[in-house]
Amino acid sequence: MSADSGSLATIVRDGRPGPAIEARDFKRAFARFQKDQVTDHAAALTYYALLSLFPGLLFGVALLGFFGQEGLVPEAARFLISVGAPSDTIDAVTNALHGAQENRGTALTALVLAMATSLYGASGAFGAVGRALNAIWRVEEGRSFVKHKAHDIGWTLVVMALVLVTGVLVFLGGALSEYVFSQFGLGETTASIWRYARWPLALLAMILIYAVVYFAAPNVKIRRFRWISPGAMFGVLAWLLASLGFFFYVANFSSYQATYGAFAGMVILL
Repeated sequence: MSADSGSLATIVRDGRPGPAIEARDFKRAFARFQKDQVTDHAAALTYYALLSLFPGLLFGVALLGFFGQEGLVPEAARFLISVGAPSDTIDAVTNALHGAQENRGTALTALVLAMATSLYGASGAFGAVGRALNAIWRVEEGRSFVKHKAHDIGWTLVVMALVLVTGVLVFLGGALSEYVFSQFGLGETTASIWRYARWPLALLAMILIYAVVYFAAPNVKIRRFRWISPGAMFGVLAWLLASLGFFFYVANFSSYQATYGAFAGMVILL
């Protein structure tokens, strides 16, 4: 282990922020980015994330159905339409959601089966993140396959629950939120407050997802969990900006349907 990686490991284990960032640190970070082949790890993560997409949606739809909240599925399509999403994006997302909804069977049975299949499949994406972070921290994966897989499955369940919470925060708006709050005896004022409060709450949930992944995925023992870290905040903001930029590009300048044909929806979804 190099001196640089040793100091990084010490910072991570202590759970404290490191020294102040200087201009030269960005140059060193870019050099490490290239040396650790992070783009290759990103490609692997995309592959595993795509494989786990449908099982994850199946689990989410089954869980929503079990709690009687299936109305959030069409709400996702209405949300995409309201923000002006391209038709290919809307079709890709809604087709995946409706496909999961049609194949879920009875709520309880589907929940059990979906949990068993989707957790194992989605844990591949979590494992890909762990391998990438291990490369970044310059540590080896010394855990046995069984221990490592059990660890990944357990934390994947936590991440999927947080993703589901984020989805509920984003899509539970408009008339649907008024209906849900009315079932608990809450008036329109609460629903109006919720329309605005759900966005910062969803952002915090996303930051928490990043924090959980940074904490649990690599083979590094971290003594203190950090709810909000610079890396988590940067990751969320970079992901949002990149998604919005690509979203704007697809909506205004690109014709993915002409270029990719039947695969356009999948490319946009990626």
